[in-house]
Amino acid sequence: MNRQTVVLTALLVFVVALAGCSRSKPETAVEQAAATIRVTDIQVGRSAGPDNTLAEVTNRFAPSDTFYVAVRTEGVTPNSTLKARWTYEDGQVVDEYMLTIATTDAASTLLRTEMHDGWPVGEYMVEIFLDGVSAGQMRFVVGE
Repeated sequence: MNRQTVVLTALLVFVVALAGCSRSKPETAVEQAAATIRVTDIQVGRSAGPDNTLAEVTNRFAPSDTFYVAVRTEGVTPNSTLKARWTYEDGQVVDEYMLTIATTDAASTLLRTEMHDGWPVGEYMVEIFLDGVSAGQMRFVVGE
């Protein structure tokens, strides 16, 4: 073989080896399962119950109430983010709360917000995000 053939052959072997190394490793079972988490239910209420559920589910609140939202998820995740964004009827964000969850089955997560000076009367909405993607929303009312 001449020198040019040897160099081209070596270059070809190097490129093939490099392409084989650049392949991503297969996902582990936990990483594959992470994509299976989903929100199945959202409820609002004014008091917390056991096991991250609501003791009193309602969509009508008094200005002095604390707003609770129970988010039911199904599936498996080693590390997902739930975020609740509460907005007033004019679209103004009144609060956001975010936390990280890890589950191996169905679970309920409780999020809450309160205003020390009382909530203005009007319509509100809480939107739930799972890993940055909207998973649903609930509307509720604060009245006298």
